[in-house]
Amino acid sequence: PPRKHAVIIDNRTRGLLVDGLPFLPFGFYCISPMGNLPEIEVTQGFTHIAPYQSRTEDLAPAQMQRIRAAMDRCAALGMKVHYDIRMLAQAPPSPEKWKRLRREVEAFRDHPALLCWYLCDEPAGQGIAPAVLDEAYAFVKKLDPYHPITMVFCMPERMRDYSKGMDIVMADPYPIPNRPVTLVSDWTDMLNRAVDFRKPLWIVPQAFGGGEGWAREPSAREERAMTYLALIHGATGIQYFIRRPPIGNPISSSLWSECRRLALEAAEMTPWLLSPEAAPALSCSPLGIHVLAKVYGGDLLVLAVNARNQPVNAVFTLQGVQDSASARLVFENREVPVEQGVFRDMIDAFGTRVYRLSLKKKARGDVGIEPGNLTRNPSFELAANVGTPDGCYVGVGGDPGASLFVDPRVARHGRHSLRVTTPREGQGLTVLPFPVPLLKGRRYRLSLWSKAASPGPEFDMSVRGLQADPVRVRPSGEWTRTVLSGMAPATLRRGGIELHFIGPGVVWLDLLQLTPIAGE
Repeated sequence: PPRKHAVIIDNRTRGLLVDGLPFLPFGFYCISPMGNLPEIEVTQGFTHIAPYQSRTEDLAPAQMQRIRAAMDRCAALGMKVHYDIRMLAQAPPSPEKWKRLRREVEAFRDHPALLCWYLCDEPAGQGIAPAVLDEAYAFVKKLDPYHPITMVFCMPERMRDYSKGMDIVMADPYPIPNRPVTLVSDWTDMLNRAVDFRKPLWIVPQAFGGGEGWAREPSAREERAMTYLALIHGATGIQYFIRRPPIGNPISSSLWSECRRLALEAAEMTPWLLSPEAAPALSCSPLGIHVLAKVYGGDLLVLAVNARNQPVNAVFTLQGVQDSASARLVFENREVPVEQGVFRDMIDAFGTRVYRLSLKKKARGDVGIEPGNLTRNPSFELAANVGTPDGCYVGVGGDPGASLFVDPRVARHGRHSLRVTTPREGQGLTVLPFPVPLLKGRRYRLSLWSKAASPGPEFDMSVRGLQADPVRVRPSGEWTRTVLSGMAPATLRRGGIELHFIGPGVVWLDLLQLTPIAGE
């Protein structure tokens, strides 16, 4: 039966569905306790965190309380947790093992922050018998059929031996500096074939170096290439190894900044990467350029990565695409011409490109941008910096984990909405669209569509310079329009819209418009 907070595997796409929306996990391992890492990194675009916290002994009440408090904080932030039960799961069978495993799973199986259960890390390398993990998998699955179970492999050729003990396959290819970046795509292909494309596959890209057999960390560009190689070859989740702040892994702030940017890019591509729609055949020359075509909502997305450490001039050919005049580079704010399905571009060393082409004219919706609207970017479609809407200031709230992002999965109009998360009551952000001119004696109407992930969130909507009281908005689970109107008593060059978030939870906003009222 359906259950709140269930995490569902979509067998059409091998992606996840969380709260009914496509979810592409993009996170990282970390040490435990997590400290303030969740609130720092959720504001940078990461979707989940995987703390090493497993143990064989029974959890003391204080430990259980600490874990629950951390989970509660992650839930409020909108950060999911990849929960570690490795040490219990891989221990030899015994009454104490099953007692302790049951206690921990039952304690957190209904928690809103729970993403999945981490059953084992590199079992073949540790010499763990498959039967031990198969039994642990069945035990956990019976207690909680609502969350997937994962296992990580450093010996992909041995994965088949353990295939009965997991729902999601993970692998940790660490090539830098000893192997080419294409080790990532080679392992991704190998594991997808091994499971016959029937299980989701997540890749653990290398974000460390300087120890054991790895003489250095990957460069930022190598990290970018490895991440895109994983996504292009069919990974539906990314979990970097590892984040140990402030000076640990990675040491390079440039490298971790690149991981953060990649998290934002993955969020923008999520509806395409997890789309079941058929895409046209795509080819590219020269060799060494890895490509993927995905279709969602009438738009075609082309992903490309140059797996070589030298720039190339690439030629892309799309079969059956005849009428697109240009391809928009999603993360570069430029276009390249398309002629009969063919377009060309330069890709720098270890560089990536993402192009968007419209395959069909979009049907006109029941709502749109009104004539005379004064707000910039009313539908949040423009984001020169990925994830951040153009034309908008943000007032910082009291909670450092409060966040806002452009969201391509949910929209009332166009492709995007603005998602605002308020973790704590009264400590939310204030969204401040760029000021607009107001004329003395004119009446204006402010309108906004909003919806909430669950009951509880609320915000105040007002216009500085209008004779109108703020409106308290309490969004429901369906798109609802809120309107505020009033007269400008004086001419203002900087009349300001303010959306001040108060109640905790997640809200989506769309079509924020301020228009003069005709005839008044």
